[in-house]
Amino acid sequence: MTDAPARRGEKGTGLLARGEVLSRYEVLCPLGSGGMATVYAARIVGEASFEKLVALKLMLPHLARDEKFVRMFVDEARLAA
Repeated sequence: MTDAPARRGEKGTGLLARGEVLSRYEVLCPLGSGGMATVYAARIVGEASFEKLVALKLMLPHLARDEKFVRMFVDEARLAA
């Protein structure tokens, strides 16, 4: 984990800040954003100094309230896994 304090998003952008932790993922930087989600480079930090770099895809908040988009997002995640 980083020594820098986590901030809740970059000023006015809605993006997550470097060092912010979501569940077991530490955000490193945004990679891109589209019509449905924003993708971040992140890392999982676990026991015994285990680290793994991952892509963390987060649905845009206004779409998370729409059941159709949530189903599509989950279906895509299943296919990618």
